Amino acid sequence: MLPKKRSRRVIIDGAVYRWRESHGHRTFEVRVELFDEPGQLLFA
Repeated sequence: MLPKKRSRRVIIDGAVYRWRESHGHRTFEVRVELFDEPGQLLFA
């Protein structure tokens, strides 16, 4: 579950998602989940 304070909101086809980015020395990661029904995360 993504924290609400450190994530951003995006609306795609009427569905509201929350997303957050993180990066390390050689990595960049984006996590996405539904805003109202969190539980499944998409890592890219």
